Amino acid sequence: MTPPGSVYVTEPFAAAIALERDSGFACDYVGHMPAAKGYGNLRMYLLRATR
Repeated sequence: MTPPGSVYVTEPFAAAIALERDSGFACDYVGHMPAAKGYGNLRMYLLRATR
């Protein structure tokens, strides 16, 4: 479960953010988390603003 006020994203999304210059966002790895709707465990990242 994602804590209230937080946004978790998948590894491919986090990689896209990392490649984007001046996106205004960064991602921090939080670990393997259960995905919604029974999609198993995925590597999840916390999305945060950098500006």
